[in-house]
Amino acid sequence: MSAQSRRIRIVSCNFELNGNGDYQKWLSMHQRLTALRPTILCRQETFGYAPTGRGSVLFSESQRILKLTGELGPKKHATALYYDPEVFEQITVWDTEWPGWLLHPTAMTLRVRGT
Repeated sequence: MSAQSRRIRIVSCNFELNGNGDYQKWLSMHQRLTALRPTILCRQETFGYAPTGRGSVLFSESQRILKLTGELGPKKHATALYYDPEVFEQITVWDTEWPGWLLHPTAMTLRVRGT
């Protein structure tokens, strides 16, 4: 195994209003993020994503483009956390109340595969 294959690259992206309904802008940002080859991607302002319905289609498309698995934060689903399923296995998603938070963070426990 090379040193490059053992690197974990963490990227954070606050993309204003998730492109605000402009699909080309949204797609361009996701292509840019894909080029960074993140192992973990922390997203803020993921407006328009939802666990069901139309928002779930866009969220699923983001996972396909990024080649990452992801979870949405609770409540308004304004945050998301993505990870490379070849590197990590998800242990749990924390369905936690975040008192005082307007836009709840996505929190999960991941384990490096094989450890």
